[in-house]
Amino acid sequence: MPPAVKFLRLTRFALLSAAMTSAFRAQAGPVAFFDINSFLGSAQVINFNSIGQNIQITNQFSGQGVTFSGASLFGSTNSGDLAMFSNSGGVIATTWTGSPANSPWVATFTVPQQQVGFYVEMNSGDSVALTTNFDSTPTGTVSYLSIGTTAVFFGVQDLGAFNSISVTVTGSDNHFFAMDDFRYVAIPGPGVTALLAASQCLAALVPLRRRFRRY
Repeated sequence: MPPAVKFLRLTRFALLSAAMTSAFRAQAGPVAFFDINSFLGSAQVINFNSIGQNIQITNQFSGQGVTFSGASLFGSTNSGDLAMFSNSGGVIATTWTGSPANSPWVATFTVPQQQVGFYVEMNSGDSVALTTNFDSTPTGTVSYLSIGTTAVFFGVQDLGAFNSISVTVTGSDNHFFAMDDFRYVAIPGPGVTALLAASQCLAALVPLRRRFRRY
């Protein structure tokens, strides 16, 4: 094998390895976002419309890759709260059952995710903290301080992957929490992102290989 071709192949493997490493370390820890249009790709969406009033939400959505646990979430058709969600289909999820709410609640996914978000309503002055976890190990926390009672969109992105989130409400009020339009995006298939990055590096080597072939 000519030295030039051998060098080209070694360089190609080195670039591929570097690209794969870079892809999986593209982001360190979670980042909050407040725009529903910031989702990458196609999101799985849960609107809770199949849940009845005061029915506890646990594994009803396991077929869609997520279960809920920890502090109890319940279906609610309370008209006063529904009015705060402009796109609600008639049912929201809440931790409120007539007494100060408990927290945190947990959503566990069957496959690693890169984004999750939801419309959230809380009392003004209360704060929600969303922690991403991988195999029960926290990877970071983002938070949102409510300045009004109208629902706003709140989400988190972590390209390093997480397979559960825990959500805690704190503050001087009664820790009321309600949400709707819960959505999440899974990490792409193994190596997809890395291979796309590597292909760009390898494309740059094509002219070099052609130059070697001239001699």
